[in-house]
Amino acid sequence: MSDKPIAGLVIAAVMAPLALFCCLGPVVLGSVLGGIISWLGGLNLAAGAGAALAAGLLAYGFLRWRRVRRHHEDV
Repeated sequence: MSDKPIAGLVIAAVMAPLALFCCLGPVVLGSVLGGIISWLGGLNLAAGAGAALAAGLLAYGFLRWRRVRRHHEDV
C-alpha cells in the first residue's frame, strides 16, 4: 500500500474545519440566533452585528464557565 504525502494534507484540510465547527458550534449558533433576532427586531447593521457578537460571547462564556465548574467538581 503506497501512502502519498498529499493524502495527509487533504485529510487535514477536511478535518480542520470539522474540528473547528465541533469546538465553536455553540458560539456560531449563538451568533446566528443573535443576528436573526436583531434582524427581526428591525435593528440597523451595527446594532445587529453587536447583538450577534454579544450572543456569541455569551455562549462562549457559558461554555468556559461550565468547563471550569466541571473541572472543580472533579477535584
